[in-house]
Amino acid sequence: MEYRALLTESAQRTGNIVCMGLDPIAEALPFQGGDFFDNALKSFEALFSMMEDQSLLPSAFKPNIGYWQIHDRPLVGAFRGSLALAEVLKMLRTRFADTPVILD
Repeated sequence: MEYRALLTESAQRTGNIVCMGLDPIAEALPFQGGDFFDNALKSFEALFSMMEDQSLLPSAFKPNIGYWQIHDRPLVGAFRGSLALAEVLKMLRTRFADTPVILD
């Protein structure tokens, strides 16, 4: 299916055109105390659970890759930000399988 059609179908199914940005700022995450990876996963897990409980569904999710990659340290082989994004994308695939993701 063409991506534009997928977005249109999702908007019709959810009854909205909301595109939810997933752009974490480490200091603003509700869970603190661990590293970015742990804090981000706990925060998004809690957010997605609340969304499911309240049947809140955007028509698309849009993580901005820069907010995640800022936590990578490629010269030392550390990719905690990118790994956290990968885990959040897996959560989306499991919890919101029919909702398109726009990686920005």
